[in-house]
Amino acid sequence: MKNEFNPKKIRNILIQFRIPFSVDTLDSIDSNEGSPYEVFIDDIPAQLRFRRIYEFKYKSAGADMSPFSKVDQDRNGILSHSEIQIIWDKRVLNKVSIPLNDLWMSSEHFVDLGIEYVNKFLNSYRDISEQFWIKKIVKRNIFNYTYRLFDEDKITNGSQTLIPQHNPVQFNGGKNFNLEEKQDETLRKMLQTNYFSFRNELISDANENYSLGNYNISLLQSVIRFENFVYSQLKNKGFSTSKLNKYKKKECDCLIGISEICKNLFQKEFNIDFGSTREFKNLQNFALTIRNKIVHGDLEYQLNQKDCFTGIDAIGCAEKYLIENIFTNLLVRWETSPICPQSFNS
Repeated sequence: MKNEFNPKKIRNILIQFRIPFSVDTLDSIDSNEGSPYEVFIDDIPAQLRFRRIYEFKYKSAGADMSPFSKVDQDRNGILSHSEIQIIWDKRVLNKVSIPLNDLWMSSEHFVDLGIEYVNKFLNSYRDISEQFWIKKIVKRNIFNYTYRLFDEDKITNGSQTLIPQHNPVQFNGGKNFNLEEKQDETLRKMLQTNYFSFRNELISDANENYSLGNYNISLLQSVIRFENFVYSQLKNKGFSTSKLNKYKKKECDCLIGISEICKNLFQKEFNIDFGSTREFKNLQNFALTIRNKIVHGDLEYQLNQKDCFTGIDAIGCAEKYLIENIFTNLLVRWETSPICPQSFNS
């Protein structure tokens, strides 16, 4: 009788994928030149093995580069990228709630878990190596992967996924992708001006950090965006810095400052009791207070995705209220919530 994989005797689970850049680790997949790294999360270990793949991206342009070469800050893997194996023993089953008979079709779950372990490695690697340009990876960085299960009798089961569900490929019927006509027209006009938007830079950076799971930074950048929005619009209405300072409490020039502006200035100067609105209360509870805890060292953990989104959404709703009731003369269309709800499924 042919030996078959027995999930009840599971010994190891393996995920293998490539990341878009390389790290300076010796080969521990194809050879014993380097030794694996053991990473623990919630007391559950995983073994990380690495292989550096030298593939010059611009070889088709007529130039080539020899292996064992690198450039500094190679964010996009121009000269090389890394392949990583993440291997768990059966202790990982204490961390996941997957029936043993369903393990063989749970590859996407272990891709998620593998990314979590790889990002813990990358965070520490970046700090030790001082390679500040190293970023966390996200699921969309993983285009194909190998998933293997091993039982105690060394019988394997698994699959190789070339186009994963989490990263669908768009096809355009043989046509090139291009901007919508109105977008392209706007772009061409902007390029003929001295256009610069600090607000849009903050929104883009907040979006990027949100997508990378840097939720604390994303919320901080979004609060800065709100403060910049309020102060800029008030100064456009003729408020000087000294006049604005009269509405601030001197104990803190940041959080309390913007809170006092929201609660007092709008009521006294515009007869709008913004401080009593639901929009302001949500802004204070879900964004300003959290921002204060982060800045003052009272929050020493990473916000989760939902709490970050709630805070950023509160900021967008507060801006929308102010535009509709006070800053009604704005001629530009402001983005009121830079992160859409679909982000929860990304």
